[in-house]
Amino acid sequence: MEDIESFSTKLRRIARLYTVSLSNLLNNFDINKYFDVLLILARQNQPVTQKQLAASMHIDKSRIVAMLRYLQQKQYVDIEKNPKDRRQHFVKLSAKGAKSIPLINEALIENDRIISSNIKENEFESCLFTLSIIEKSLINVV
Repeated sequence: MEDIESFSTKLRRIARLYTVSLSNLLNNFDINKYFDVLLILARQNQPVTQKQLAASMHIDKSRIVAMLRYLQQKQYVDIEKNPKDRRQHFVKLSAKGAKSIPLINEALIENDRIISSNIKENEFESCLFTLSIIEKSLINVV
């Protein structure tokens, strides 16, 4: 009998492998994870709250706090209390974080080239399109 692997298990394993591959390309960095957080922050025009960041990543607040603490300790992000609401914390890229973005983007391009090297271009694009539809479907259910 064939073992049935859940879709989420497969995606988690692929995500982990993707992050390790990306980390290997960025081996001169002093971090090896959470590059996606930095990229999301780089797209912001103003500081965002931890709650907003967690919502945009579809993860719980306690998880984002741990991620941001790691990035703050490594000096990639700055976290400040909102002076108008001391319960809120604003997050923004630090100078070091901002400087890392072009290198992360280059590594992402290379990583995508590596992972798609054995796949026809239209098949890879179709895969990304399908994943986008799956994500939208799940967002509508959650």
